[in-house]
Amino acid sequence: MPLGDPRRQDALSRWQAVLERDDTSRTGQHVSARADRTQIDTSLPRSGERGPLTFGRVMAFGALAWALGILLAIFDQADQFSRTSVISVLLLLGILAFLVGVALILQRMRPTTRHVLVEGEVRDPLTGLPNERYLLLRLEEEMARANHHERLLTLAILDINSLAAINEQYGRDCGDEVLRHVATVVQATKRTSDILARLADDEFAVILSECTSEGGQAFVRRLTERLAREPARALLNNRPSHLWVGVCAGLADMQSEHEMPASLLDRAHADLAAAQEERDRRRELWRTA
Repeated sequence: MPLGDPRRQDALSRWQAVLERDDTSRTGQHVSARADRTQIDTSLPRSGERGPLTFGRVMAFGALAWALGILLAIFDQADQFSRTSVISVLLLLGILAFLVGVALILQRMRPTTRHVLVEGEVRDPLTGLPNERYLLLRLEEEMARANHHERLLTLAILDINSLAAINEQYGRDCGDEVLRHVATVVQATKRTSDILARLADDEFAVILSECTSEGGQAFVRRLTERLAREPARALLNNRPSHLWVGVCAGLADMQSEHEMPASLLDRAHADLAAAQEERDRRRELWRTA
């Protein structure tokens, strides 16, 4: 992506918009990606989790209070006891227990609904990977963690070579297959601790924890070699075909504890632009040779 490309400015603008839109309660949920690209855990409580105060215990307490109240009322009618106030308190406790039980049911239902909404907001529907929104939140989180523990961190941005030409020549469906294929290969190449997300258009980003720029280059080499061995499978002219694709990569490692996520993202995009210029120069030399 060239330095003057409007998409870079759009990415930074989206970064600011995401940070302004997300409140502290959302960011405190610490959304985290699992190794399986088809699963995203938003770290919200599940409806089946149990605590010290459960619906069953509250309803049992209410039933016991009501039973004692009814028994005392029966004895009171037989003039064996005169405890109208005690009976009233027990009946009120039973009603209160019922209301608390209803509140617990509503509380247990709410996290399930919210989990689905949050998961839909951070997942890319085409590849099943976390999306740009998720990446921006996690990048800030991981940089803060790296600063606190004095650890290394490198951001890699991957751009699929000639995806626009593939879409134009073979159709959008073929391009979508290429995107899904590259997502699968990157997922299989990265470490479990690394965070992969799809950015806009034909770009992916990987947060490489405990990794220098040299380690990032080694990751890109492994990825390139694997893509060369494993082609994408797509329909070309209604015939199953193999399609080999490559990627261009930009890397930026965190250089100081004061660096902001937007700066790291900007430097990775600048390195990607330089790599794309070198790629295009080599192609031109190859064509004229």
